[in-house]
Amino acid sequence: EGWLHIPPYMKQSKLRKGQFFMSGFRTQLPFTAWSWNWIGLSFGLSSYITWMAVLDPEASVSPWILRLGLLSFETVAPATLLVSAVTSYVIWPAMLADTGDTSGLSDTRTLLWHDANCTMILIEICLLGGLPVIASHCSTTPLLGASYLVFSWLYRDMWSPKDGSQFLYHFFDTTLGPTVTLGLLALLTVLMLFYGILCAATSILSLLGGSLLTHCLFVLVVAGSVCRFRD
Repeated sequence: EGWLHIPPYMKQSKLRKGQFFMSGFRTQLPFTAWSWNWIGLSFGLSSYITWMAVLDPEASVSPWILRLGLLSFETVAPATLLVSAVTSYVIWPAMLADTGDTSGLSDTRTLLWHDANCTMILIEICLLGGLPVIASHCSTTPLLGASYLVFSWLYRDMWSPKDGSQFLYHFFDTTLGPTVTLGLLALLTVLMLFYGILCAATSILSLLGGSLLTHCLFVLVVAGSVCRFRD
């Protein structure tokens, strides 16, 4: 099971507009899937740490597992907000302007990928475990983004060989010249903004009183500002 992907390239793009089917292994190649799987890794590590503590409160978990658990969460948390925001404010409007068909963005699986991801992160920070996002660790999430960018450029000729170079995301299109550079700088800026918001979440909630209602409203406001469910 998969989907047909048609990148909504900008008019000034020099790429041939191809289309390619996303199935099997390819369904794990979008950045959305990367972040979704990273969430699974982060929550899996947190569950393991908690499970070990319940089994034996005196037992010690390897410091490397503790570090990896925190760093994996800090890496993916702002990335999930970026995924939701880019889908809502960049990809969705581009699809509407290009083909007008957004059915691939509004099906259940895609909505889970694009909306449930950041909602789970916000619930974890505000209502459940309260995992922190530490300011001094801010280099982790840009490294994830940079890794995906390098992957996109290396994989560009493999999506649809008969159509030449292709990009899953139209804003990675290297034929756009300075436009793509400005776009990447904008993505980095928004990513670091989200990192700052999550980093300050605990302080913000404390200043607002720290009640359960405040925590719930914070989740609703932040998630509501980046999530989109329909045209």
